[in-house]
Amino acid sequence: MVSYSELIGFFRSHGYTETDFIHKSGEFAVRGDLIECWPVSSPISYRLHFFGEELEKIAQKDGEGWVITPDFPNLLPNQLKTGHGDIHPGEYVVHPYHGVGIFSGVVTQQNVEGNEEQYIALQYAGNDRLLVPLSRQGGLMPYIGSRHPRLTRLYSKAWAHTKERIQRDLILVARGLLKIYAARQLTGRTRYSRAGEWLEALAKSVPFDLTSDQSKSLNEILSDLEDTDQPMDRLLCGDVGFGKTEVALRAAAEVMAAGKQVAFIAPTTVLVEQHYNLLKQRFDVLPVEVAHMSRLTSGKDASVRERLEEGAIDIAVGTHSLLGKNVRWKDLGLLIVDEEQKFGVAHKEQLKKLRPHLDVLSLSATPIPRTLSMSLSGLRGLSMLRTAPKGRLAIQTEVEPYTDAHLRSVLCNELERGGQTYVVHNRVQSIAAVEDRVRTLLADTPYANARIAVAHGQLHQKSLAQRMGDFMAGEVDILIASSIVEHGLDCPNANTLVVLHSEWFGLSDLYQLRGRVGRRAKQAYAYLFTGGIERSPYESSEGLRVSETATMRLNALKEADVLGSGWGIALRDLEIRGGGNILGNEQHGNMESIGLLLYAQLLQEEIGKQARELGITLFSKDTSVE
Repeated sequence: MVSYSELIGFFRSHGYTETDFIHKSGEFAVRGDLIECWPVSSPISYRLHFFGEELEKIAQKDGEGWVITPDFPNLLPNQLKTGHGDIHPGEYVVHPYHGVGIFSGVVTQQNVEGNEEQYIALQYAGNDRLLVPLSRQGGLMPYIGSRHPRLTRLYSKAWAHTKERIQRDLILVARGLLKIYAARQLTGRTRYSRAGEWLEALAKSVPFDLTSDQSKSLNEILSDLEDTDQPMDRLLCGDVGFGKTEVALRAAAEVMAAGKQVAFIAPTTVLVEQHYNLLKQRFDVLPVEVAHMSRLTSGKDASVRERLEEGAIDIAVGTHSLLGKNVRWKDLGLLIVDEEQKFGVAHKEQLKKLRPHLDVLSLSATPIPRTLSMSLSGLRGLSMLRTAPKGRLAIQTEVEPYTDAHLRSVLCNELERGGQTYVVHNRVQSIAAVEDRVRTLLADTPYANARIAVAHGQLHQKSLAQRMGDFMAGEVDILIASSIVEHGLDCPNANTLVVLHSEWFGLSDLYQLRGRVGRRAKQAYAYLFTGGIERSPYESSEGLRVSETATMRLNALKEADVLGSGWGIALRDLEIRGGGNILGNEQHGNMESIGLLLYAQLLQEEIGKQARELGITLFSKDTSVE
């Protein structure tokens, strides 16, 4: 039998509700050395008496009293495991045949044969209740869409009519998507051969092995390149620092080994510079030429363009200008897009035109809803990195109202342990006031001489690069910056992040900012302050008013305090903003009626049906989400 603390730990981590008095299955109460519980694997409740950690006796409910018993049922979780994550009591679910409901928990009842059996209890509109055998939960899945969806009335025709209406719309969506696939199939390309020596040289040049997820993702990408003559379009999704770039570089090596060129584009100059330095270092063991184009290299761009056209450059990294009309490639084979969601509409249209003709690999930690929707729908290949690097610790996150005292304490704590701090303030016009306040707060502390720098996008590019470089070199203790630091900085000694006016940021933006710290084995902290030094337009004499949506974003980030939360953050972003119309610009659509996952399933079925009728073989073979 488990100990006192182990039993409480099991209940708290497996979906049980802690209450004062037990009323139903899935609840437990703690009263000193007594634990009263109703396991979901039992039709009755129990009392367990402990002396310290050791169990003394067990009693089971018998009518109005309790009877001592030597037996205790096997404990089962009060939650459901699905291919799309765990479902906890109180969360919305979708049943393909019965519609949108609420998962109430697992219960044990007698079946028609008189034997005890576990059932999934689902609550629907009008107090309708449905029990589904746990052993036959079928296609039950989490609901992802609106924050508060309309529940379905059991056995009404409304759910069937909703699915029929959406099915008609999906026919049009599928036809539009199949035009893209048809163009891709008509393009074609020569299949690549495995570049064994080059891949082995890259593997030997680093003191670590790929994680199991990195190896799986790399094999999926190489399969796209080697096993089909249709251009690849794959999204590689993984947490900040989980090794997406390393996988992308090995894919690039295979393409370059075949004599093709690779374009690696990133949304900011800062990120371009970091990628360029990494590429030079990693490809030093291979006979390839690396170049870069950005606002910092404008004087050398003519030479780079000339060498690209001649084929003298094998891989070039740059911003969207790398794909401009004045840039001609001799034989471009692979396009790697880092953080595609950060590119504007015009740049995405440019990418869309290139997609049917090139192999495309997109990298993202928190893909925006439409990108995620398309991947879940089977419209693009999807590879996932969920395994944290060895020794990585989860970032401790706090959401608090801003005070000068709290900011001073946070800065001093990090300075005391010899670390560096990001202070993010996303208003350039008042960022100097933040610098003044920080210096004032530290003036009467042992850290009055702390080295402070300011960085934002309106600085001259060379000055910005210099300040970023100083911070990464450890010559700056506190970097006060705009959200420009969201991408591209990998500073091992920076392990505290402060975000002022965090209510101004989107969920994926906050997640990316938090990823700037905790990139090594040292414990990192993220402080998301609501409000800040600058007065918010939503602040009155009564205090700051934070919108419900902003509160949801901040709570979602605080809850996602485990390594590998990026995928969950993207799903929560879908829940908050809506899945949207895959082909349109709207962020709300049919997905909200039935949930993203069922929508994706129906769309995938419709695409497959029409593809078979038209004789089109779909490119995306791997459309599952484990």
